[in-house]
Amino acid sequence: MTIFKSEKLSKFSYIFLVFTLLVFVLSFSFQNKFTVFALWGIALSACFAGAVNRKFRFHPAFIFPIIMFVARFASFMFFPTAGITFRDFEHCLSLLIFPLLFSLFQLPKKHMDIFLILAFFALLINILFGYFFFIKEILWQGGHSFIEVIKNPKLYVYDFLIPPMFWHPSFLAVALSFIIPLGCYLYFEKKISPVLWWISLPFTLVFIFLTGARIGLVISILLLLLSLLYYIKKFSMIAKGVMLLTIVFAILFAYFSPYSLTHDSPRKNMRTIAKNAISESPVSGHGFSSMSYFIQSEEFAEKYGTEKGYKFSYFHNAFLDETVQFGAIGATVFVLFLLVLIINAIYRKDYLLMAFLAIYLPFMYVESPFVSVKGIMPMMFWLCFLFNTQRERLTLKKD
Repeated sequence: MTIFKSEKLSKFSYIFLVFTLLVFVLSFSFQNKFTVFALWGIALSACFAGAVNRKFRFHPAFIFPIIMFVARFASFMFFPTAGITFRDFEHCLSLLIFPLLFSLFQLPKKHMDIFLILAFFALLINILFGYFFFIKEILWQGGHSFIEVIKNPKLYVYDFLIPPMFWHPSFLAVALSFIIPLGCYLYFEKKISPVLWWISLPFTLVFIFLTGARIGLVISILLLLLSLLYYIKKFSMIAKGVMLLTIVFAILFAYFSPYSLTHDSPRKNMRTIAKNAISESPVSGHGFSSMSYFIQSEEFAEKYGTEKGYKFSYFHNAFLDETVQFGAIGATVFVLFLLVLIINAIYRKDYLLMAFLAIYLPFMYVESPFVSVKGIMPMMFWLCFLFNTQRERLTLKKD
C-alpha cells in the first residue's frame, strides 16, 4: 500500500512539474511579471518533486552560472555601484535559481517527451498571440495594409507589442526562436506531424520579421542551416529542397529588409566606449552594473573623445558587459562557460544544445541576456532543461 501511494505521488509530482514548465514557456510572449510568476510555479513543483523522488543531479556545467551569480552578489554587496538597488540585481538570481531547481528532479523519458511536444505547441501559441495583437492593433484598429507594414515593420512594432505582450522585439524573437530546432527535433523523433513543423516555419519567420528584430532573422537562418546540416541524411530529397528554399527565403527576407543587418552606429560607438572603460581597469573591472556610468557620462566621453548623449544602461554586447563589470577574471569565467557548452554540444552531438548555442552566441554579440528578465530567464530555463534531460534525450536517440 505504501509503495502504491509512493508511485502515485511520484507520478503526480512529474505531471505537476510538466504543467509548471509548460506555463513558463507560455509566458515567453508576455510581460515580465507573468514569467516571474511562472518561475514561482516551477520552484514549487521542483521542490515537491525533489521531496517526493529524492533525486539530486547537479550538472558540472551549472557551476559557471553560479560563479557568475556569486560575482554579481559580491560586487553588489561589498562594492556597490552608485545608484544600483536590489531591483537591478533581482533578475541575476536566475543564474542561481535555475541550476538549483533543475538539480532537484530528473524528468523520466515519457514526461520529457510530453513536455517537449507541449512546449512546441506553447511556443506556437505564443506566436499566434503575437499575430492576434498584430492584426487587432495594426491591420484592424490601425487601418494599415499588410504590405505597408512589411515595407518597414520597425515603424509599427511598438504599436502591437503592447501590454500584456512583451515590448522588446529582439528579446521576444530570441525567446520564441527555439520553436525552430524544437520542431525539427520532434519531427525526426516522430513526435509531431512533419506537416505541422513545415507550417510552423513560415509562421515563425514572418512573425520575427514583423517584430523588426534583425538578430532574430540572423538566428533563424543559422537555426535552419544547423537543422539541415545535422539532419541532412534524414531529410528526403524533397525535404532538402524545401529546406533550402526556406533558407533562401529567410536570407532574402533579411537582405531586402528595410533595416541594415550590419551597420549600427550606436553599437559601434558603444564598443569604443567599452574598450576605453576596460583599459582603465582590465583585471578586476568596475563592478556590477557599472556599464551605464561609462555610456552616459559626458566626462568620460570628453576624456576619450567618444560620442556622448546615449541613454543606454548596457553595451548591447554580453562579452563587453562582462569584461567592463568584472574585468579579465569575469570574462575568463564567462568564456570558459561558453567553451564548456560548445565542447559538450559537439562531443555529445546534442542537436538541441547546438541550437541553443546558435541562438545565444550571436545574440550575446548584439545584446546581453543578463540584463533583462526576458533574456536571462528563457536562456537559463532552456540551458538547465537541456542538461537535465541530456542523458535521456541522447539515450532515446540511440534507441
